[in-house]
Amino acid sequence: MRRTLRFAAGWCCASLALAGCTSLAGRIAEPRTDHPMFSTAFRDTLENSNGITRASFVASGGNRLVYRVVPAADYRMHYAYTRHDRRAGFDFKVPNDPLRVERKGTVIFLHGWGDDHITMLPWALALARHGYVGILPDLRNHGESDRAPAGYGPREAQDVVDLIASLRQRGELQSPVYLFGVSYGATTAIFAAADPAAKVDGVIAMEPFVNAGKGIRGMIAAVRKMPASGIGGRLANAYARHAYGAPAVDHAIAAANARLNLDLDAIDIGALLRSGATCTLLLEGAHDGFFDPADLRAFANAPRVRYVELAEENHFSLPMRIDLLGEPLSSWLTQATQCPALPPPQEPIPQSATP
Repeated sequence: MRRTLRFAAGWCCASLALAGCTSLAGRIAEPRTDHPMFSTAFRDTLENSNGITRASFVASGGNRLVYRVVPAADYRMHYAYTRHDRRAGFDFKVPNDPLRVERKGTVIFLHGWGDDHITMLPWALALARHGYVGILPDLRNHGESDRAPAGYGPREAQDVVDLIASLRQRGELQSPVYLFGVSYGATTAIFAAADPAAKVDGVIAMEPFVNAGKGIRGMIAAVRKMPASGIGGRLANAYARHAYGAPAVDHAIAAANARLNLDLDAIDIGALLRSGATCTLLLEGAHDGFFDPADLRAFANAPRVRYVELAEENHFSLPMRIDLLGEPLSSWLTQATQCPALPPPQEPIPQSATP
């Protein structure tokens, strides 16, 4: 089973620029999966053909979370990353006859804002070859999980902690346990690891926002600046530039705060990174474009933080770099409790795609 994806930077934020019938405050307060990476038919065939199962549970807040379980196995995944000008993508193929391997632990994969579990599936397949069972939830409001008040980290983290407890109680969670999150999911992972009940052994946090309010402002500012092609894209960007100026964004965040009973500007992982007991590997692209890399870089010397900044990557290309980071991150997990540095990743030698 094969799928080739090509993304222009900013593809998953088109829904912000095209809010149309929904206010900006509504989009902030009620995130959702608008444009899944794969079609439902492709996803279901891929998962069913490879023994990836679907399950659900009810979190302590009463909301149902749907998640996938990826068994430890060598899925013989072919994965090739490509970059051309502002476009990045990957060629992805799974032959549907996995070879089981010895289990070494569990990784819980947490997707970004506006995505769902499927965006983390290539990472889960890559790490499964090294013995890691993957747990891939759809975060609240996303994918097949229930709608529930968004929390931009803490509320989603409580769902994750509840999921961990549920899996442990049923004997379905093999230690050691790691969290691997991207963007919104990375911030969620840091909040979840800070809860002693989670008993997490390490965190890989790729492009987290340090502060929710600043992160939202950065994301919207990036949408306003994005180049667009085609009449529809140009109209969407013109609308974003007109409607999403700084005063309008501040007003929308205040309205979202009222709807969510939150202060988004007070949701911040800084203190957790400075004093956290769980080793956290922070990965950032020097050209993130949404979040200022300096915000994460400020924690590079925190006792249980290891920081890696990749010079050529942005907010969308970095999570695609399984070719560059898959093997180093697998090796890092085996030593995560010792909190080692991650050696500088070496660009792979380009190979022809398998026909």
